[in-house]
Amino acid sequence: MWRLQSHAMAKRLQLWVFLLVLLLCVKRLHAADDAGALQVTVDGEGIAHVAGTLDLPAGPAKVHEILTDYAHWPALWSGGMAVVAIRQAPEGVIVELLLPRMWMPGTLRLVIMTHAPTPSRIEARLVSGDFDRFWRVWELTPTQEGRRTRAYIEMEVRPTSWVPNWIFSYLVRQQLQDHFERLRLAVGQGP
Repeated sequence: MWRLQSHAMAKRLQLWVFLLVLLLCVKRLHAADDAGALQVTVDGEGIAHVAGTLDLPAGPAKVHEILTDYAHWPALWSGGMAVVAIRQAPEGVIVELLLPRMWMPGTLRLVIMTHAPTPSRIEARLVSGDFDRFWRVWELTPTQEGRRTRAYIEMEVRPTSWVPNWIFSYLVRQQLQDHFERLRLAVGQGP
């Protein structure tokens, strides 16, 4: 009898903890939506579609320099991203990354091809790794007579492993919000 009661209490406690975590996630998502600068949706196929706009405190040349400084990408992301390799290729630069799995042990491997067809556009596409889909475009527009930049990002991403859509959306949003803040800080520092 005692074992059944403590099992039932443990199940109730697990349910309450789950509901509390869910409530906190939903609250954070709604707070982020109020900002309006970042939109993350996950479709029925599990692909996260991202669109966002940032105002950055430097001209497009500085922003471009930071976004294409591949060896220093880990400083722009939280959670322990590692750059494994950077190789120049005829079509652009191949960057191999190890990304931490959020809330799970291990890492995800992501190999992308990045190229900048113009100084105001940086494109990246999936080469290989633990993702079915990865595509990203940065568009950099000068503002305030070239002293600031309006940076627009569009991205699609889907890992090969299944993640519930609401969790995946939350994780992508959380990582990108942190990335945007780190990018603002990096761009705002010195020449």
